[in-house]
Amino acid sequence: MSRQRLAFGVIALSAALCLTGCADPKPAPAPPTRDLGADAARDAGNADGDVTVDGEVLADGEVPLEDGATPDDGAVPLDDGAVPLDAALPGDDGATPFDAGDFDAGDFDAGPIDAGVMEDASYADFGPPVACVDDAGAFDICACPARAVACSSPGDPACPAGTACLDTGCGATACLFAGAPCVDSTDCATGATCTGVSATERVCARPSGPCVDSRDCAGGYACEGTGAARACVNRRIPCSYLDACPYGFNCHAEAGVTGYCERAYTRCSNDGACPGRRCLDVDGDRLRECGYSGCTSSSSCAAGQQCAFEPMRITMLCGSHGVCHSAADCGSGEVCLDVWGDGVQQCEAAGSTCSAGSCPAGQLCGASVSGGVAQCRAVP
Repeated sequence: MSRQRLAFGVIALSAALCLTGCADPKPAPAPPTRDLGADAARDAGNADGDVTVDGEVLADGEVPLEDGATPDDGAVPLDDGAVPLDAALPGDDGATPFDAGDFDAGDFDAGPIDAGVMEDASYADFGPPVACVDDAGAFDICACPARAVACSSPGDPACPAGTACLDTGCGATACLFAGAPCVDSTDCATGATCTGVSATERVCARPSGPCVDSRDCAGGYACEGTGAARACVNRRIPCSYLDACPYGFNCHAEAGVTGYCERAYTRCSNDGACPGRRCLDVDGDRLRECGYSGCTSSSSCAAGQQCAFEPMRITMLCGSHGVCHSAADCGSGEVCLDVWGDGVQQCEAAGSTCSAGSCPAGQLCGASVSGGVAQCRAVP
């Protein structure tokens, strides 16, 4: 055997021996401990050191991004405790995080609501979106296309059933809904019917005679008076998204109509009678009222508090100014007062100077969110 072939044999034998006997007898060092610091999001119940997002294990040191983000699009890490949200819009069932099933069919139409562009989601599309700006380029809801057909004066026969010719507050009149939204007649006052006014929407309509309660009236109008003299009275006071209406009211805005404060607590039987809200028995009297997300019953609140609509946060919170049957449901120094006329009373500070129907037309009876007693108000 030549020296060259012998050398190759020795090298091959040495390599084979090292594969079986040259391993380091010391165990491999443990991988470094994961640092779950401020830039790492944790999945529910996973405490084994591996962070997962949507079932995928992240590599060491990798920071989860917001849903749909890619590493090169400038996405930032989620804060501690933050829950990644899907791309779906938030829904109306109070669930968190929101999912694609939260919105009910018909909640919104396919029309865009873009920056500087407004399109009323409750009505059929009126062609391409129009920028809602005034001559100076500032946002102006009156510059939006009216959501309903124009009309000349109250009682105009051009207005279809379920609508009325009303002042929009924008220097024009239009056929606007003449009653509260409904799913069926159980959402309406006795004797009124739930009438279709479009392919997707229905409102309470009274065929004849005086109104029975404010569900027979357009938004912001209250049914007042006695007997055959009962009529819908304009109680719209202007507001905007930056204004907080009196307790018990929320700012309503729609295309081509000046924003106005509308009643937050309205009798209902179905969720569909409360656009953007839910139909709840907040005060436990087996009669339901429209309510926003948040608490659902005053029974969950501390003594002297009610599950009440908070106009600054547009949600239901335990506090004051909630629905009541009597002063016993309210806190110390409060009375149970009907400020609207539908029999849905709310807690107000003792010494309040108004009640349903006692204020001049164009004013509301209510307490300011800054505090104080209920009194007649021409502005929020």
